[in-house]
Amino acid sequence: MSEETNVAKPSVIGMITSPVQQFKRLKERPFILPAMLIVVITMALGTALQGLGEETPELEGAGSTTFIIVILAVVTVILAIIITMLGILIMSAIHMLVAKIATSPVSFKQLFSMNTYVFVISALGLLVNGIAASIIGVEYPGMEFTSLGSLVNNPGDMSAIAGIWDSIEVFSIWGYIITAIGLQIVAGFSKKMAWSVVVVIFLLTIMIELMSSALAGIGGV
Repeated sequence: MSEETNVAKPSVIGMITSPVQQFKRLKERPFILPAMLIVVITMALGTALQGLGEETPELEGAGSTTFIIVILAVVTVILAIIITMLGILIMSAIHMLVAKIATSPVSFKQLFSMNTYVFVISALGLLVNGIAASIIGVEYPGMEFTSLGSLVNNPGDMSAIAGIWDSIEVFSIWGYIITAIGLQIVAGFSKKMAWSVVVVIFLLTIMIELMSSALAGIGGV
């Protein structure tokens, strides 16, 4: 019996309760399927629930049918899943590039497994916001109750500062922290390098938010 077989499989729930232990297991036994299924199902459910909480006056005014609404919901869910999978792939590729530069022996399979399990946190955040949106409703499309933006931004505010507030979100920050821990354990990065990678990605995310807000503002003029 191989050494890998003797290592317990990583737990999806364990990513919330004991992430360090799960990363140690993932390093020895990369395992993607359970986390991938959970991420896909949770993302689909969270996206659907969030869609229920968003007001669509344009559709209502056009006398849209239930069929059209269902089709739009299905397309939105599919796009959310595709974007999530691409996000995991791109993030793993970035980490792999840094690992190559740092001459880390980590494999792409290990990093892809790690990021898949980390994305469980993001999926959980979407589900929580989706449930809140379906019950309370949202003031604007894409509103996240767990972000600082939901507390300080005005509805429809597409300014740069609003984008920054939206980037400061509980589950995203949680995910960044977990990622830094995972890079130290799975990829063997030093603490300084792991946190440097995470901080740079966080800053790039904010820059993307700023550019998106700027473009939206220009389009709205």
